[in-house]
Amino acid sequence: MQVGGYPHFFLSSTVARMCTAPLIHVHRRPVRPPLRKRFVGAETRATRDDQKPVALLRGAIMINRRHAVFLLGAVAFGFASTRANAGETVQVTLTSTAIHLATDQVKAGTVTFEVTGSPDGDTTHELVVLKTELPDGHLPVQKDTVAESRFKKMGEVEDVAPGTSKRLTLKLAPGRYVLICNRPGHYAMGMHASLVVAR
Repeated sequence: MQVGGYPHFFLSSTVARMCTAPLIHVHRRPVRPPLRKRFVGAETRATRDDQKPVALLRGAIMINRRHAVFLLGAVAFGFASTRANAGETVQVTLTSTAIHLATDQVKAGTVTFEVTGSPDGDTTHELVVLKTELPDGHLPVQKDTVAESRFKKMGEVEDVAPGTSKRLTLKLAPGRYVLICNRPGHYAMGMHASLVVAR
């Protein structure tokens, strides 16, 4: 049956849509805040963060930035502290008749002596560190060796052969120190040197 040139079923469906349209409008949910856009690939699973409003996510990003700044500051402070605690290094060369220091003054704290036997020599030496105010060439000698018991002995390395190296690390307070090779007769040959530790 036709009405005004239009099929009856066309008019019926049009009237039905007009009648139900207000109901559909009434049942629509209120518009939510915009959601964060996230690219989810075939291998990426969506998380609960994908359902959070953008305002909340921005707050989380701000917090993460603050944490990042804090962590970077902590790392920088730790690096600076490590460098400060590393102390100083003194290169020491033991020849047949002398002790050569790369420097004769260091700052108080941790001091590392890199002791090397001269490859030109043919004798094994040692390095002894004594704390004393006496000049390095005026230490008391008994039986061709320095009387170490009369001084405060800080430490030593033994058996430094020609062409080899050893390390001695000490914590030194401000003051004067003498470095010697105390093998029999070696001190008398001139194997001694002075070191000043400043504040």
